[in-house]
Amino acid sequence: MKLTVLILMLQVCFIQAFSQTNYQPGLIHKTNGEVINGWIDYREWNRNPEEIRFKATMTEVAASYTNYDISLFEITGKETFIKAIVSKDMRPVALENLTTDHSDSLVMDTVFLRVLVNAPRLSLYALNEDKEHFYIKGSTGNFEELTYKVYLNNDGGLSYTEERPVFRQQLLGCIENDPNFSQLQKKLKNMRYEEKELTSFIRKVNNVVVSPDQIDKKKKSAFFVAAGMQVSTLKVAGFPHIGDMDYSTTVTPAFALGIDVLSGRSLNDFTIRLSLGYSVVNSTGTQTSADWTGKEMEQTYSLKVNSVTPAVSLLYSFLRNTSYRVYGGFGLGYNLSSFPTNDYTETIKSTNVTTTKSDYLSLEKNWMSISAHLGAIIKERFEVTAATNIAGTFSKYVNYTLKPSVFSFNVAYRF
Repeated sequence: MKLTVLILMLQVCFIQAFSQTNYQPGLIHKTNGEVINGWIDYREWNRNPEEIRFKATMTEVAASYTNYDISLFEITGKETFIKAIVSKDMRPVALENLTTDHSDSLVMDTVFLRVLVNAPRLSLYALNEDKEHFYIKGSTGNFEELTYKVYLNNDGGLSYTEERPVFRQQLLGCIENDPNFSQLQKKLKNMRYEEKELTSFIRKVNNVVVSPDQIDKKKKSAFFVAAGMQVSTLKVAGFPHIGDMDYSTTVTPAFALGIDVLSGRSLNDFTIRLSLGYSVVNSTGTQTSADWTGKEMEQTYSLKVNSVTPAVSLLYSFLRNTSYRVYGGFGLGYNLSSFPTNDYTETIKSTNVTTTKSDYLSLEKNWMSISAHLGAIIKERFEVTAATNIAGTFSKYVNYTLKPSVFSFNVAYRF
């Protein structure tokens, strides 16, 4: 029953993932100069948005706004987008789309630029559509695209040329009179056309010092330690003598540690979790039967499994706000197991003679398992998780199964 409920909950999670909203505190600047504080449906856009959903209070119906209606919008503490009229270089940069044509392909457009660095001397902006564009703007003047061109060479093969010096030369012109020119020029020499490197460079140009609390936390990895309990029993089928036994359910402690590798823009709701867990399954099955002579006997099979499990999980946050996020997902574990107890016992009732066979079954010490997870992270510090295994067996025998049925509950602290 618990497995069915958890799987149904996960299905609901992933259905909701395609229609969820994520209203975060923010503000808009209307084109008439009015500034309105409220709530923005924050989609952590991979492509710069053409419109947003905004409402002044959480109780009212959201309205759509485009760059015709607003000149700026900000998700508080996260991102700012500004309306701009820009020239865009439409030349492809993906290898499969390259040509040998070196000519420019420019179009004018009105867009929302994402603000990377906002500074009096030199600001930096990003536009991601079919490719990434980066723009700079001084205290006066227009938005200038940093030019980056890639084209195929006329050699009949797939060799290509990247004109990285173009954007570097543009930036060099911005620092000619800088007192730190030599240091900046050295940094510029091998700089790539990437958000992280461009942002770092423009901050140095403006002498912007980034404090730890300004670092984008959603791009950090998070370490955690967890402790809790698991409720487990054995599911046995096909084995003679032990296949029809009733197996006990036990509660044992479980521990884990690991790291969440948080994904970047547009996939930010997805997390890859690497973990190392320790758990114990301890169950005993019993039954009363008769042998071929009619003698009644009590049969017992006891199995204890100690497992250390490295695992990788894919988690999706389907519900979030500023205080918590709720996620569901699946994990794949590689179990390193030992079997300190693996005993079969028969006791003939009439004579009270007992026979015990240790190491009764030959079991896999290394085996794979698949698990389903549902949990919540609170204030990015505390986490509660429920999980169950949905596949995995340590039986070595063909057509015979011996697997744990586990439901666990853990509480974690995140660093």
